[in-house]
Amino acid sequence: MVCPKCGAQVEDNATVCPSCNEALQPAAPAAEEKKAEAKKIDLKNIDFKSPKTWLVLAGAVVALVIVIAIICGIVNALSTPDRIAESYAEAYLDGDLKAVLKKSAPWVVRDVAVDLELKENASAAKVAKEFEEYDEFEKAEGKVEVVRSEVLVWVDNEYDNASSAVFNQASGMKFKEAKNIQEYARVKVYYTLTQKGEEPDEYDQTIHLAKVSGKWYVINELD
Repeated sequence: MVCPKCGAQVEDNATVCPSCNEALQPAAPAAEEKKAEAKKIDLKNIDFKSPKTWLVLAGAVVALVIVIAIICGIVNALSTPDRIAESYAEAYLDGDLKAVLKKSAPWVVRDVAVDLELKENASAAKVAKEFEEYDEFEKAEGKVEVVRSEVLVWVDNEYDNASSAVFNQASGMKFKEAKNIQEYARVKVYYTLTQKGEEPDEYDQTIHLAKVSGKWYVINELD
């Protein structure tokens, strides 16, 4: 091995460099390095004819299915229109334009991008940065707290009704995008705004959403 201080070549098992007297850490034997490597499972040693082997495999599969089901349940619970509307309202009131655009439908982001003379496929982050340079998108003054939300309308699997409702909200939506709409919802979000030393004032915001290709988006035009 090489001395890290002076660069002299020394024996692998040396504890002190003969040239500069630097204390050295002996190199680990090759056998120990092999033991440190991760053990590989040899499929040849697994007895697939044994009932115990299949019971273990079945148990592992069941456990994996349960974990996936739990994760999917949590994701679905957080992906309902009222939850999306609440998170959108929180981002809007917090002045987080990037988060607002990420929750907005693709055509909403595209419309803002075109207005800012950006490419139609510009990312939400790019659009947000450009938008903030030309307009004010500020955080609400005071402490904001979303209290609750109320689903006013939820049109499920009715393309004609859903698409007509969405068209009333989205001027720049393309027909092929409308064809991918599965559901439509209108949600009212209630929140309080508390100024320092004052009682909280109550407000509400109506948010329109569309489910496109399995995902809920806010379709309100950005003011």
